[in-house]
Amino acid sequence: MICRENGEIISRKTRIVESFLGRMRGLMFRKPLKDEALILSFKRPVSVNIHMVFVFFPIDFLFLDEKGVIVNYGNLSPMRGFASSKNVKYVIELPSGTIKKHGLRVGERIMFCEKFG
Repeated sequence: MICRENGEIISRKTRIVESFLGRMRGLMFRKPLKDEALILSFKRPVSVNIHMVFVFFPIDFLFLDEKGVIVNYGNLSPMRGFASSKNVKYVIELPSGTIKKHGLRVGERIMFCEKFG
């Protein structure tokens, strides 16, 4: 799960992609995200360009540093792209509208959490 520091759940289902080919493929040719997220993880912070080639639905994205702090975010439409202005360790791709729904902001820390109980 992806949570805020206060425990608020942002996404219950997650899939982590660490391989080069997995990150390149991302959400290409997939169905729209529902209550799920794709986490692109890098071994070390790097400059990242994300693209929406062959992704046929809009998404929200978060760029996180190595501490899980949001350094940039936005919404992408099909056939668009975005480049990070800072090095990032994680990119989280979410259903469109998630950022607004949860009021996420630059400087906020995001956590990868487990549900207990």
